[in-house]
Amino acid sequence: MSADLRCPGEWRRGNLSVQGKHLVTDLGLTVYLNGINVSGSSKLCKSNGVGRPFIINEAHTHARRLVACGFNVIRLLVPWEAVEPEKDVYDDEYLCYLDSLIGIFKEYDLAVIIDPHQDVWSRFTGGSGAPYWTLVAAGFNPKKFRKTLSALVHTSLAGASENERGAGPSDAEISGAVPICWSTNHDMLACATMFTLFFGGKIFAPLRMVEGINIQDYLQNHFLGAMAAVFSKVAHHNNILGADTMNEPGAGFLGRSNLDKWQSLGGGTFGHGIKLTPFQSMCIGNGAGGTHVTSRWHAGPLSIGKKISNVNSTLERCWQDGVQCVWEQHGVYTSHLQADKCVLLKPSYFTSDPETGNPINIQNQCVLPFWTAFASMTRDILGSHTLVFRSPFVFASGRAPSAHNDKLFEPWSKYDVHSPHYYEPLSVIGGPYLSWVTVRGLNPGPSTKTAPPFINFGNNEKAIQTELEWIAGSGQGPMFIGETGISMRTRSLIPWLFKYTPDWKSGSWDESSRQRCLERLMRSIESSGDVCGHALWCYTPESEGPTSYDGDGWNRECFSLFSGVFDPESTFDGGQALGSAIRPYPVRTPATIIESSFDAIDVTRPYNLRVSHEGMTQACTEVFFPSYHYDTGEVVVSVSKGYTVKHVLNQSLLWFHPPGIACLNIRVSSCLTTNSRLKRLIEWLYKQVCISGQWWWHG
Repeated sequence: MSADLRCPGEWRRGNLSVQGKHLVTDLGLTVYLNGINVSGSSKLCKSNGVGRPFIINEAHTHARRLVACGFNVIRLLVPWEAVEPEKDVYDDEYLCYLDSLIGIFKEYDLAVIIDPHQDVWSRFTGGSGAPYWTLVAAGFNPKKFRKTLSALVHTSLAGASENERGAGPSDAEISGAVPICWSTNHDMLACATMFTLFFGGKIFAPLRMVEGINIQDYLQNHFLGAMAAVFSKVAHHNNILGADTMNEPGAGFLGRSNLDKWQSLGGGTFGHGIKLTPFQSMCIGNGAGGTHVTSRWHAGPLSIGKKISNVNSTLERCWQDGVQCVWEQHGVYTSHLQADKCVLLKPSYFTSDPETGNPINIQNQCVLPFWTAFASMTRDILGSHTLVFRSPFVFASGRAPSAHNDKLFEPWSKYDVHSPHYYEPLSVIGGPYLSWVTVRGLNPGPSTKTAPPFINFGNNEKAIQTELEWIAGSGQGPMFIGETGISMRTRSLIPWLFKYTPDWKSGSWDESSRQRCLERLMRSIESSGDVCGHALWCYTPESEGPTSYDGDGWNRECFSLFSGVFDPESTFDGGQALGSAIRPYPVRTPATIIESSFDAIDVTRPYNLRVSHEGMTQACTEVFFPSYHYDTGEVVVSVSKGYTVKHVLNQSLLWFHPPGIACLNIRVSSCLTTNSRLKRLIEWLYKQVCISGQWWWHG
């Protein structure tokens, strides 16, 4: 294999395109994007984004570590707030920092996908991404969000002052009871309004003008301008594969058939955080109050924990003085200082065109124009064949059918990639790892296909695989999973039930559960024929880990593969669940992949690759050969056809095979003694009973 095939530069300048369910170079090589998100700390750009994900002086150390783990793609988080902290003012220091960082990644053959990252719109609405001034432009007074329960702002708000947070319910009421509230925030007034204006302002808020143009055009123009500044600065780097359209965009109120009905993300009845209907949120945000308007922490149909009474007793508004609530302005409801005297006039306002009354197709009329504008801007700067990773609405199930992520009528180009996210809910909230149960994620597939069961018992790898196929059906071509992973607070059943883990600091029980949980996810991804790559969430080197309150530092999440204070010269020091995260895989091949499977739990670490080559000449398949698994003991590599060549320093295995179907197998030769086999059998029985609970379930 020639040296230039190892350079990601050829993946950048239009030489990587969609063919069927794969990404293929112009030389006919199918590639797999084995990526990781860098980094969770980038969300916390208090003054500017320089030094996040890490300072330049440490970038080489981190790049070497990521390469050693087998990653070939960095999904690089770039928050809008870091680029344009003030309206029309781009932070040149931050742009230069990104330029230097991407250049260092290039030295290590790490390709880059630029991710305009946001969660729940902004830090000031309980998430990350958009700058403060966007909320002001829409007419909001963010300092009143806490008082009016228009957004749940996690305790520190990434270092924001009390003046920025504003007064309101105590931190214990807002953040202390529940570790992660971002999902609930999606449906609260501030976030839901901003996304509705961003994607549907011209349809649903035609009267809201800013500097002579509609609020939708105003917000999108600034967003596209900020990303254009980034792309222009780094366009000279040939290791940039492309860009994501926007991380996990919210649907806002779009498609909500009844504004007076509460539903959680995904359309269900489970949620955590403040429980308000959109209509209640509008009323309270516009100055309504009264003790009869209550909100609770809740789980399922039952409300538990603290009850927040006497909501907005001082009748505060989250809108600026003299600015009318945008939804009252458009006749959705009439306001009153007493919540029970507010009147909802148009409960299904966001399902049809207010002018014509015709049903709105949210995808074609709201999302597609943005995707088109983003792709045009991106390719004008980075090249006409740059990949654009289309990120669909997050958690749009339960909306009007037109809000589902159905396939669009217009065909996608061969440089557009479907890029949803996937998380198994139990493994996100840090619940117990149970080998016999999974819960369906909240990302929807097409409404034309039957959804998988909400709760699955039994073959859970197959259940996740089926769900991935369902999600893939909402797009076209291959699917790149932009985010996936598990919470590192995932624990075994007994410690989770009793909130107690022996030897907590070593985390021995927890590590076993984490590794098995992530292993189940990775096997499911490997067995899916629709996936052309994935990016694990995430790499946050300053993460304090699962034993700390703050975890990764944002909203108490804890997903980073590395955490704690670790030796920068030790490649895997501080790693978590690395046994399942680091895996052999086909980096590139001219053949069709029939099977690629790895078992990190089996002591022999078996990897099986089966391909079919239809060419007339010998093929060369490159496989990542991780030293993490194959650096000790005798490693046996066997093939049904051809021969292999190892490059130990590059952790690369080149397999030369003739036309036809061929198989490759890698394993560590077992040399266990009788005593060690007995010990492993006892450990296995213990884990089945005390960790997975599998025997209890089957009686």
